[in-house]
Amino acid sequence: MLFRYAGDTIWYERDTTVRRSIYRGDTIVQATFVGGRVRSGWTMVVIGDSAVTLSTTDSLGSSHATRSAIPARMALADREMIAMEIRVNASRARVASLLSARPRATDVPIAPRDPVSYCVDASLSIRQHVDTVQYIRTVSGKAVDTTTYVFTSDTSIKRLSPSPREFGYAMANTVMGEMHMSLVRKNLDARAVPVTPALPGRSYSLGCAGR
Repeated sequence: MLFRYAGDTIWYERDTTVRRSIYRGDTIVQATFVGGRVRSGWTMVVIGDSAVTLSTTDSLGSSHATRSAIPARMALADREMIAMEIRVNASRARVASLLSARPRATDVPIAPRDPVSYCVDASLSIRQHVDTVQYIRTVSGKAVDTTTYVFTSDTSIKRLSPSPREFGYAMANTVMGEMHMSLVRKNLDARAVPVTPALPGRSYSLGCAGR
């Protein structure tokens, strides 16, 4: 289902069916097309809470005078739908603007220009720089294994080394999820209040201190 509009004209499309509605003051001229051919049409005028049909047109193009009424809300449905979508999209844009202006501490940055490090556990960390992500495994503080990925789109990722391979949404989402959870843990650790000075913070149990 697709709605398009230009000025006083609205097109509603579904599969091969298209309904065109033209709104001019209190007059509505509608036509339905199937496979590009006119199937029917009608002209209505809105009077109060009703829409009175003045004439109809059949698939042969013949016009017939008539006099019937339907609720105005039904006749104005396409225009109301467009207005609602415009309001919803405007609201989403405002929310997105606010979120981008005030990013949360747990938001994973998109293509950061400066490298960002994430602690997964005591022996594994992630390094993110622009569209490249490296999984770095360490033993006694020394890197012993590195796997490099590059995001090729919002829903796909490619392993560069070792063993190059393309992955889809599931893998891309997993990588983003591990970076996000690292930020969540870091944020929780920053807010945690130790019960006694003798109890180490959660970050020490993960081996992430100083990272």
